[in-house]
Amino acid sequence: MSSASSALPRPCVNVFWPHESAFVDPVNLTDSLQEELAEIGISHIALPLPLPSGVPEFRNVANRLRSANIGTIVGLHDWTPDDKVLQQLADEDLIDGAVLEESTTHVAAAVRDIVNARRIVVADGFTAPALDGSLGSELARTAHGVLAYTPGSRGNDARPTHYVPRSEFHLVRSVLARNQPHSWAPVDPPETVDDSMRTAWGFLQALGPGIAMTRRAPSDVPQEIKDILRLRAERPGVFVGGEYEPLHISGPAQSHIIGFARAQSHSLPEILCLGVRDQHAASNGWRDTHITLPFGTWHDITTNALFQDSASGTDLFNTQSTCILVRSGHAPAPPHPLPTAESSGTETSAPE
Repeated sequence: MSSASSALPRPCVNVFWPHESAFVDPVNLTDSLQEELAEIGISHIALPLPLPSGVPEFRNVANRLRSANIGTIVGLHDWTPDDKVLQQLADEDLIDGAVLEESTTHVAAAVRDIVNARRIVVADGFTAPALDGSLGSELARTAHGVLAYTPGSRGNDARPTHYVPRSEFHLVRSVLARNQPHSWAPVDPPETVDDSMRTAWGFLQALGPGIAMTRRAPSDVPQEIKDILRLRAERPGVFVGGEYEPLHISGPAQSHIIGFARAQSHSLPEILCLGVRDQHAASNGWRDTHITLPFGTWHDITTNALFQDSASGTDLFNTQSTCILVRSGHAPAPPHPLPTAESSGTETSAPE
């Protein structure tokens, strides 16, 4: 994880980004939602700048949220470096970062200078690659595309251009997990995602790399996504700045399964995430399809089944289309750093 993230007042792992229409009365809005947001593991709220009553109201809302251990990210739209409000919010330590809905490299650099290195800055797309993350357009595109799969073709007739192979899906997430760990991963499926795939879409997004972001009120978030958000809040180092590795799958139905492992940086996997693209088409091949599991014992948090070495499609997907396996017992200890000349007390000198 980047050095900037370690200095944040609290890990930014799950963000609630309400639509601006919700901020007619932001104090009442945040007060009424604090308990619900905390229950599902929301770490930050994105507040638009400016709020209707300016800095005093922003200060009031930010302090109320802070008392509930919820941080504030400021949302910037059409922001220019001439606007001094952002500088005031940063000077008063009212924000943990900023998100730019529209940006250029020049604007992004100005925001970074204002909020400084201990806070995150997220921009749309990849206009400013030195920032901490993007708004997740590539994550959303590849999640949509990998689910647009039909056996024997590259997507169905209605959506052939949406198809994304699993290799591209995994590559995008591996790159973002390593290089832009604070990219926002929207977990609310767009309207273009078929009803049958909406659960899988949110599952893949919420368990992948980056910061999970929802624009729905807590009461409207599906229960399975609430459970994942809580899991993310319990293990922030696994999901933001942690490792992402595809799982090896073999057998006749292997092309229907999307599987990956999550771990803290440079550590053994802690969580395995598996979802099915087309459960009906794949069901005949489940018995002879196998997922190779990392070393250890793995617990299916839904069925309570335990697995070692491998699991079959029948074991995992007989009654469900998604599953989460967690390492049974205590989480693995973090790796020991390799010794250096300084840490071992030895000194090197030029030969005489």
